[in-house]
Amino acid sequence: MDNNIVNAKIISPDSPYDYVSGIWQEELIKQKNHIIVLYAQDGYGKTSYMAYYSKKISTKSYCAWYLLDRRDNQLQQFMMYLLMTLEKATGRKFRKEKQENLQEDFLEVIYQISYELEKLDRSLWIFFDEIQNLVGEEVLYFLDKFIEYTKDKICFFFAGTEDLPTFLIKYLNGEKENVLLTEKELRMSQEQIRCVLEKKGILDTEKLAAFINQKTQGIALQVMKEVFLLKCKGGGILYY
Repeated sequence: MDNNIVNAKIISPDSPYDYVSGIWQEELIKQKNHIIVLYAQDGYGKTSYMAYYSKKISTKSYCAWYLLDRRDNQLQQFMMYLLMTLEKATGRKFRKEKQENLQEDFLEVIYQISYELEKLDRSLWIFFDEIQNLVGEEVLYFLDKFIEYTKDKICFFFAGTEDLPTFLIKYLNGEKENVLLTEKELRMSQEQIRCVLEKKGILDTEKLAAFINQKTQGIALQVMKEVFLLKCKGGGILYY
């Protein structure tokens, strides 16, 4: 198995050095949530915030990362990477010796994971990025059962575009510890944009932040493109 592919899937990316969190981002980190879902189109900074969140809680929680793609709809592969990221995050073994055919009895795998979780000395978060790539019924059923049997021991963070898996909706309805954030909440505020400009050494940040906020509607990718153009133009001279 290619180590570069494995690492890309189970190692959290670094949050951008110029990432600026807002008030709600910091408040979310302080809350005691069990399931968090970021649901928005590309460009809203979902992965950046997940990476930032993971880094902020890593001193008090184990953090496992799983970047999903369409190949993960094969249950054997999904379970294999899930176990790998859990083992990498915690340093513990979550599978029995010579346990190769994981999908043969996936409930046994879940029970084994749950048993090992009892031995952890701190909480565990699993971050699933690009959750929209999971569409296979078998994999979604397994993930549903995995959450059902471990949600008292594991916290989950999902990010994705398009339609959310149906089973996730049931965990978001009426559970105050579970949070759904959409494009409205994910837009950058004018103050966040101003802080990004300051980090880039750009002057006249108040007016420029207001201009960029109006032009981009706070969509993170568009904001960063505008900031890049500003740097190329010498800090905003004759920009607005």
